[in-house]
Amino acid sequence: MFEWIIPKSKMILDYSYYTALILVIVIGSFRFQLFDKGIKIMYLCMVTGAINEILVYISKRFNFNTMPLYHVYCVVEFFIITVFFLNTVNFSRKRLYILLSAIVLPTLGYCNLVFLQPKTGLNSNMFILESMCVIAMSLYSLYTILADDFVTVVHNDPYFWFWVFFLILYSGTFFFWAYIVPISKNVKLMDIAQNIQVIINICVYVGIGSVFFFYPKMVKK
Repeated sequence: MFEWIIPKSKMILDYSYYTALILVIVIGSFRFQLFDKGIKIMYLCMVTGAINEILVYISKRFNFNTMPLYHVYCVVEFFIITVFFLNTVNFSRKRLYILLSAIVLPTLGYCNLVFLQPKTGLNSNMFILESMCVIAMSLYSLYTILADDFVTVVHNDPYFWFWVFFLILYSGTFFFWAYIVPISKNVKLMDIAQNIQVIINICVYVGIGSVFFFYPKMVKK
């Protein structure tokens, strides 16, 4: 049933994933001057992900443990998405919430690293927490966009698409990390789960890259 999961297909998925991420960065760099503040934060999130992937690749080449990178990356990504959320939805005390996020998220990451999951092990707790929070932020943001009477053509709203993509991505990420321990005991299931997650990432990156590319036309309508 799962014979299609072979090393060659995994290699193709990996190359497709890196290609999609590179295209997002390239397209975003060309459109960057046209972006508003919120879209620039979104682009920063993509750049952060690309930097992490480069560091992970280098670490693997030198046989270093990549888990510490994910401990740091999860907190940084979590914070950037939170800032993006606070700039998407109107909050009267936005600066206060950003400051609290800058304090609380690293603290949670540090406590998880010291007391629950060491730096050389999986960082599933923080990824699960991040996924739950991003799903909640996505749903709330989509609600505010759809309830906004001034947004008459929702598919021309870049923020609408970003939150749809976040909802899709982190719904998959939540289940991946929630079941990572039992799944990892079966090599075949682990390969399938990883490939599914990579496919979701590719689709999301293609979507985000498309929004970056069509951004000038979207904001003119």
